[in-house]
Amino acid sequence: MSDVEKSDNELDIVSDPKTLKLEKAKYNDSQNSADDNRSSGWVLLIVGFIGIVAVILGITGVIPVKFGNPYLFYGVMCAIFILFLVMGGVSFANAKKYESRAKGEKTLKDSICKWAKANLKADEIDKEIYNIELESNEILYFKRSKIILDKLNEQFVNLDPQFIEKFVDDYIYDMIFPITEADSLGDDLKEADVDLSDDEFAYEDIEE
Repeated sequence: MSDVEKSDNELDIVSDPKTLKLEKAKYNDSQNSADDNRSSGWVLLIVGFIGIVAVILGITGVIPVKFGNPYLFYGVMCAIFILFLVMGGVSFANAKKYESRAKGEKTLKDSICKWAKANLKADEIDKEIYNIELESNEILYFKRSKIILDKLNEQFVNLDPQFIEKFVDDYIYDMIFPITEADSLGDDLKEADVDLSDDEFAYEDIEE
């Protein structure tokens, strides 16, 4: 059995209806993580600050609220709101960390796109698929994606599997096979999580 046939037999597993739901990579890129942490940080800081002010007003009697044991109540509430402030600070620190990581991801994405444009051709990829004319669009999409992933992993070592799978899903596949065939697979196969119209992800402008 040739290497092409072996590879094709391995990919035929995907055609099994039980395994057709190929789990989409749930990679959350660093820029999204930074934005999420920054938003959470602001919420935690605002809630913590308002809570501390409310506790101070309650202790000083400005807010006329009485409890059976005010020392215990205000002590617990003060500790909770201080914890909110600390968690807000941690979220901002995480946001800064993810921002730094996002710059590295942007550089890597640019490098992958330039290499893919120069080296990955639709006709050459299709030549590696055995009996391509017999495959459905769904299975053809998975087989092409598998070949693209293998070639990228050979060129760029130590890539995060979820990162590269999501990037191929979101952009590389459509760059190589621009026909709207992928769109016919449905939202369950192709859910675009990244707005490629943004300048940060406008890889179509990269010159070969």
